[in-house]
Amino acid sequence: MQLTLRPWHRGRLMGAAGMGMLFVLLTVVVAGHPGALAGDRSVAGWIQQCSCSVFDPFINLVAALGGPAEVAAAFVVVAAVALLWRRALPFAVFSLGASLAYNAVVFVVRRPRPEGLPHATPSLGAFSYPSGHVVFVMWLAALVLLLVASRVGVRAAWLAAIPAAVVVVAAGLARVYVSAHWPSDVLGGLLLGSAWLLLTWAAEGLTRPVMRSG
Repeated sequence: MQLTLRPWHRGRLMGAAGMGMLFVLLTVVVAGHPGALAGDRSVAGWIQQCSCSVFDPFINLVAALGGPAEVAAAFVVVAAVALLWRRALPFAVFSLGASLAYNAVVFVVRRPRPEGLPHATPSLGAFSYPSGHVVFVMWLAALVLLLVASRVGVRAAWLAAIPAAVVVVAAGLARVYVSAHWPSDVLGGLLLGSAWLLLTWAAEGLTRPVMRSG
């Protein structure tokens, strides 16, 4: 498949490069100081002071989207796209490449899970930087927005991006709430997911076939 990039996509490529550079910078800082960064502990403590049981189902749902469950969910989503929405399959597969970058960074950085926080979650395993849950939720949100753009229109997708962004941020806060990640882990996930999705969006051959003007 040939990926065609037009000059007016240059802004998206620059956005992807900017997000990527910020992610690399943060990764270098975390690798050099794998413990809590300045502000991590205070922000995490502030988030964990918030208590509202109505959000518990969402927190548990986000927590469940990890490890084998995340892999299974990604497989099901890609399979569904292949069967029901084949035009979007290149976008789904290429954007999922963010998970490969995530796993590579996790393997190299090996940042320990947070310790010394009130809401400690036992037996988390693995490492904490960046937040894979955030990257995964961003990928799902991007597919939903692409579906809205293709069925309803691009303008509707821009409106839908607002609640999608709220869900992504809420997922990151939920992971900090249960002490699975430091806030800087969540920030790393946001930067990585944004960089990869902007890169995907810049490729006309991935997005243009399934989008139309609203």
